[in-house]
Amino acid sequence: MNTNGSRSRWAAVGAVLAISLGAGGIGITHATTSSGEKPVFKPIEPCRLADLRPAPFQVGPRSAALGPAETYTLSGWGAVGECTLPTGTTGLALNVTAVGATQDTFLTFFPASATRPNASNLNPSPGQPPTPNAVNIDIDAAGQFSVYNLQGNVNVIIDVVGVYDDHNHDDRYYTEAEVDAAIAAAKSVSAYTGGEQSMGLSTTDAVVRSVSITAPVDGKVIVNSSGYITLASGTDVIARCSLTTGTILDNVAFQYVNLQTEDPSESDVISGTRGFDVTAGQVLTVNLVCDEFTGQANVSDTWITAIFTPN
Repeated sequence: MNTNGSRSRWAAVGAVLAISLGAGGIGITHATTSSGEKPVFKPIEPCRLADLRPAPFQVGPRSAALGPAETYTLSGWGAVGECTLPTGTTGLALNVTAVGATQDTFLTFFPASATRPNASNLNPSPGQPPTPNAVNIDIDAAGQFSVYNLQGNVNVIIDVVGVYDDHNHDDRYYTEAEVDAAIAAAKSVSAYTGGEQSMGLSTTDAVVRSVSITAPVDGKVIVNSSGYITLASGTDVIARCSLTTGTILDNVAFQYVNLQTEDPSESDVISGTRGFDVTAGQVLTVNLVCDEFTGQANVSDTWITAIFTPN
């Protein structure tokens, strides 16, 4: 097995755990002691804040990779990219994918007005399969955050899956049964599937990957997918994928890539994020469905992660 595949698999596991223990964590307040202001996670319908790749993938004002030692600042409030985010929030829950790194590097996310910490959120390498990772980021008083790239060039895709609001927990009390239920829910909030496989696409929709998750209580499931599309013949290709509960492409939420024959070895990332409302006890199965609109293509190294967050 090659090392890229191993790195992809463990990165996907890390993404699941990071969201499970971060954004979906359970805070318990002592009944007689004020905990003061604490950020409260609120899941939202996932949206793409930025995609630094050139058209047709570009989302947001920038269409160029991050360069060496470059810091890029974005807003986490208002209309940004394909998102419309509330103003006044204190943080964001992100799913971030690094694509096309030219050197081993790391990315650091931090509040725009703060000193950059000596830490990394993603560690992309050349040839590494694209795998989304969870990043919970504070934003500054102006609603901004920054991303820093150490070296080489790398494209970044940023999806928002939730926001954090300050909230005083003085009035929050939990019974022992509620605490037990919350802990049980936190132990079963995520699932993932994926690996190194390649399959040819056709004009008929095909289920490439599936993931299932059982909702312990009412809530939302955030599903992320990633993979590569490569040319399979000497013709231009438009390939499409969609996260859906069915077995055919959902035209409301599909991703696509357009590959040209000038480079026979050309490949491109296809990735997506989608949210689904669930009720207690519901078993949700989400499929990654792909097809070819034109040409002949293969899809490979696909992953799906599903993360449950309670209402």
